[in-house]
Amino acid sequence: KYVTISRTSATGKVTDVLTSKISKLLTKSVAYSKGSTYATKVGNVSLGSVTVDDTIVGTTLTLPATPIVVAYRSGTSGTSNNFTDYLNKTMPSIWTKPANDSFTTAFPGTLPTNGTFQAASGSDGVAEYVRTHNGAITYTELSYLEERAAGGVRSAAIQNNSLAYVLPSSAASAEFFAEAAVDEAGTVTKDYTVKSATAYMINAIAYGLAYKAASTDNAAVKSYFSYFLNSCSPKNAAGAGYAPLSGSILTKALAQVAKINAG
Repeated sequence: KYVTISRTSATGKVTDVLTSKISKLLTKSVAYSKGSTYATKVGNVSLGSVTVDDTIVGTTLTLPATPIVVAYRSGTSGTSNNFTDYLNKTMPSIWTKPANDSFTTAFPGTLPTNGTFQAASGSDGVAEYVRTHNGAITYTELSYLEERAAGGVRSAAIQNNSLAYVLPSSAASAEFFAEAAVDEAGTVTKDYTVKSATAYMINAIAYGLAYKAASTDNAAVKSYFSYFLNSCSPKNAAGAGYAPLSGSILTKALAQVAKINAG
């Protein structure tokens, strides 16, 4: 396979500035061109792009040689489904397979066996692997990261559709879901085209389930969900690593609650 780095100028002209067989070290110097974007491909797979307008002339940045290892869930999980859905929906030309509860099933192609991917059990397992292995990365609920922050574990800022890099937070997740579509059954469709500059892109949503049938018990259930959405969640969700619903999705959620005890 070959590594190709191409430069797109401010006027849209595309030039390949490096084409080379894969090796451990590739070095190439090119003249700086303001407003240019550089894209990297390995074979036919695009790895991403970067602009260098913030480059300081005369400054050299040496990147660490530490290998990157991906820790993934060994069993099936909604977390794997949620993460692989994000990859497939936002980068379909690279992550070509649809979401699946099994990371290995959702992985496009054959999972490497050279040690760059390591399986671990559950959210605790992958989070602990990252804590104890320098260079490891994973996907997990934010609370598992926060529990290990003292051990040096950090979250990654993810680029959204406004080209802003946003760290995970309750407010950033709430912004992502604020205008999400909700169908008649209450199922939420994630909008990966959301344009908010403050939205964090990788999110899951929790559902509450209840019967519609009218009864004394269901009247209490209805009151509970109303209290949860309007009072409990805004006060307590962020502290537990969750995001309270806001914007139009809150209105849609309350419309679903209104169906409880309606017969």
